[in-house]
Amino acid sequence: MGPCRTTGWGNVAIGNGTLQLNEEGSLNTAIGWDAMKNAHGDNNVAIGSSSLKELNSGSGNIAIGRCLVCEPQRFQQYNGRN
Repeated sequence: MGPCRTTGWGNVAIGNGTLQLNEEGSLNTAIGWDAMKNAHGDNNVAIGSSSLKELNSGSGNIAIGRCLVCEPQRFQQYNGRN
């Protein structure tokens, strides 16, 4: 994890850049290059390169695959369909 984490706890980060800018999120699991890099939220699972990279808020998300929610506008599209 990156140097910015301040209050989050119970996170698992495996891979370069994973959870790098996570400041407050807890109980997240990120596996893969840049997985959940800019993400904020709790109880999320991201497996794959850049998976949930731009998750700005939200909890209980599961993403398996490359570049799922790697751009903020893509998350809004997914969110509107589910």
